[in-house]
Amino acid sequence: AHEGACLLDEIISELGRAVIHPREQDSSIATYTRKFTKEDGAVNWEEPALSVCNKIRAFSRWPIAYSFIRDKRVQLLRASVIACGHVDDEPARIVNISKEGFVDVQAGVDRVRIFDVQPAGKPPMSAFAFTLGNGVARGDRFQGGSVC
Repeated sequence: AHEGACLLDEIISELGRAVIHPREQDSSIATYTRKFTKEDGAVNWEEPALSVCNKIRAFSRWPIAYSFIRDKRVQLLRASVIACGHVDDEPARIVNISKEGFVDVQAGVDRVRIFDVQPAGKPPMSAFAFTLGNGVARGDRFQGGSVC
């Protein structure tokens, strides 16, 4: 949010100094998308970690990215990419649970480090706290998207 605010401030300043010249969008190359549904938030762990993290960030307000583990729906609220450049394990498998509050999950390429989650009907919590309260262990797998 801070970076976006700084960038917006810079662009507005440059518009005022006529450094940037606004131009009309070319309607012939503009694209549209359909309205998102709740199901669009389902995470496909076969995708690269960057795609999973982008979905989590893009759907932070609605429809909210989610997956299932131990038959429980879990909203994924905050995550980052752990680049390893390859696949060490089966996609959707938890490969690390840290007392520092995060959980690492293997994606199609690289890993997703999940920091914050929100189980159905519960308040947001750290991914680590979720594992403690739900008996989730290293080696367990998420289900979601095409992995269901």
